This record gives sequence, C-alpha cells and structure tokens, in this order.
Amino acid sequence: MKDRYKIFGEGGFFRCEIPSDWEMRKDTEYGVASKDTHSILLRGPESVDRLPATIVLAYYAPGNLLFDDAEKYLEAQTKPAIIPLLGEKTSNIKEVKIGKLNARTFTRSTLRYIPPHGSNPREIPMTEQHVVLDSEKGFFVLSYSAPGSIFREYCQIFRKILDTFQPFPSS
Repeated sequence: MKDRYKIFGEGGFFRCEIPSDWEMRKDTEYGVASKDTHSILLRGPESVDRLPATIVLAYYAPGNLLFDDAEKYLEAQTKPAIIPLLGEKTSNIKEVKIGKLNARTFTRSTLRYIPPHGSNPREIPMTEQHVVLDSEKGFFVLSYSAPGSIFREYCQIFRKILDTFQPFPSS
C-alpha cells in the first residue's frame, strides 16, 4: 500500500507530514507572501457542492505586515466583526497541546455562497479550526476549513499534520 503522507519542510521554518494526494501550493490569498510571512495551502477533496477541504500552514515572522504577534492574530480572528456575517459563530479560545507544544485553538462556523455573486446563491455551511503556536521568533497558524458535509471526514488528516508538526529551531 502506497504511503499516503510525505514529510514536508517549509523554508527552514517548520516540518510536518502532509497528505501526498492533496494539491500543494504557496498560499498567496492575502497577497502578503514576503520574507516575513510564509505559508502553504493544501487543497483536498471537494464536497458535493464542489468546495474543497483546505489546510493552511503559516509562519509569521516578527514584524510581518499582518499581525504583530499571536495575540493580535487571535484577537483579530475572534472578535465580533464590525458587520456581523449571518450565521457565523466563533468559539472561545482553548489551550491545547500539539505534541509537546503549547497551542491555542478556536473553531468557526460560517457560510459560503455558491455562486458568490449570483442572483440566487445557495448557502453552504463551512467549518474552520485554527491552531496557533507561539514561537521564540514569531508564531505559526495551522488552519483547516471544509464544508460541513465533509469536515469530520478529513479531520484525521489535519490531526496527522498537527501530530507531526515541528517548528525548526531558531538559528
């Protein structure tokens, strides 16, 4: 049986096992790919609604353009929106262990609309889990997002990534 996972290292910042059958690319969704922010996007199977499961693995160096530190990231992600999104709910932040590492996590339920700009879009429930790890220099965010219909099905893949995640020692 073919091994489903391969070891992946991102630019000397972290190492983990990722699914070999998921598409991988640099994550440039927010247009901030720079020397201070490093992330990859893993794209997995699609739901019946043609929305994929995705996992983003990101390292934010000190002084990055988005967040000063992990606290600012958590604050920005969990505070109520200025204009609340219908149906969006974010859990409280919880302390967790990822291997031997201390981390914080929260989940979010939200909606996607397909087609996004159509006259009669369908609401697709989405679930996200964010895991934030502090580091001596900067911080890491590992996040998993999927339509509610397939979220549980691929949770074990995110768990495997979390269980094998190792930040590289600072140089």
